Amino acid sequence: QFAAAATTLETAAALERATGGENLAYVARFPNQFEAFWHCRREHELIDVLTAYERRAERDQHALSRAWAARCRALIAEPQDVDALFARAVRLHDEATHGFERARSQLCWGLRLRRLRRKADARQHLEAALAEFVRLGADAWTARTRSELAACGARRVTLTDTTSPLAELTPREFEV
Repeated sequence: QFAAAATTLETAAALERATGGENLAYVARFPNQFEAFWHCRREHELIDVLTAYERRAERDQHALSRAWAARCRALIAEPQDVDALFARAVRLHDEATHGFERARSQLCWGLRLRRLRRKADARQHLEAALAEFVRLGADAWTARTRSELAACGARRVTLTDTTSPLAELTPREFEV
């Protein structure tokens, strides 16, 4: 429900500004808001905020914020720049040791590549994201990633026995 998320996060941003609680480089609200706006095709409304976010993250050398900024910028990048920007985001997530956020960036990378009709490339990143979401037990994110993999042509694997070692496999691993 990206539209609802965009509205809620827009309200949160206004409250942060009004109370002086906004610290662009260290809040997860902005990257979540940007992604919601991107899904609603409203990202253009946040370009100036993204630029300020990037500057603050670079100035403070905060790896997680830099990774979030790279992910946001990659979502709107020209097709030829998408891979380099997402690769930078993933590298920065590795520095910040945030597996969940790394998986989110890989999910976004896969989404973006699928929109660019690069389904085979998208599957690689979606499968990596799926493996991490499964490992973390992030069921909602696992379901979302499986849905994206299906949109890329990956076969859905449904196992009723979640204790089976097969339940840990990505759709690609299961297929092989």
